[in-house]
Amino acid sequence: MSVPNLDRGNKYSRIRAVFTVLALALMVAAALVAPEPPRRHAGEAPKSALYGEYTDWREVNEIFPKYGQAGVVDFATGQKFTVQRRGGTYHADVQPLTAGDTAVMKSIYGDSWSWRRRAVLVQVGGRWIAGSMNGMPHGGGLIQGNNFPGHFCIHFRGSRLHLNGREDLGHRLMTCKAAGILEEMMQNSPAGEMVKIFFTALDNRDLALAVRAAYFDRPGQLPDLYNKAEQINSVKVLRAAGANGGPVAVSLAVIYKGNNQIFNKSGRINTVYHSYAGWRVDYPSVENLLAQAEGPALPALAPGQGEDLD
Repeated sequence: MSVPNLDRGNKYSRIRAVFTVLALALMVAAALVAPEPPRRHAGEAPKSALYGEYTDWREVNEIFPKYGQAGVVDFATGQKFTVQRRGGTYHADVQPLTAGDTAVMKSIYGDSWSWRRRAVLVQVGGRWIAGSMNGMPHGGGLIQGNNFPGHFCIHFRGSRLHLNGREDLGHRLMTCKAAGILEEMMQNSPAGEMVKIFFTALDNRDLALAVRAAYFDRPGQLPDLYNKAEQINSVKVLRAAGANGGPVAVSLAVIYKGNNQIFNKSGRINTVYHSYAGWRVDYPSVENLLAQAEGPALPALAPGQGEDLD
């Protein structure tokens, strides 16, 4: 009877461990390299149908009037549906045109309505325009038989929220992604803004964007981010303040999956600067802020607080 060679097994285990570390290191290295090189500058015509025009809302408002129709293509999946504009002052309030269009839109959101922002290309007036949509029916909607209880919103360059008249960072990020200028936008963002981008990416479940916004100094930190992100249902930045390049003091409202309670997480976040990539969030300084833990609870937020309500 042969006896297993334990030394050989240990040797192979060590080799597998080395390859595992190398694989994680490559993942971290990929995060340190800009994943989306800038294809064009803001305002230029798109070089490819993969991206849309970075067109100001004031111009979009003219070519996409009330009751006008437009095609909407989800940037990530390529799925397309048709909408009709019903109104909107600071951005377009739209509805899926038919029940079939509603079904396509809902499938884009995993068959569950969500406030998450998604990059889209909007086909209107013979042009493809970069935009960002949310996926939550709200407010009024008058198209009969489309199975959509309300309307949803599409933002463009320079769009603002109806609720407070301010630009929404999540929508700006997704619009820049659809225009092919996200990397350029992030390279030019100050340290405090990059901290907001990191948490906004997590809130929108865009892990690729969160990884791009972070700096990792150990291979194990990348899978740690993925594990923590899976536990978070929502994370909102309540406050982020600090000198550019210094520690950024943040206050967060975090809701974990399986628990509707809102926790206040506060701390100081460090940032790291790369000449070729701009500011990044030092991941070791945010690990504890993302971890599930008991903390002071916040009052329940009003329905739709901070969202695209009229």
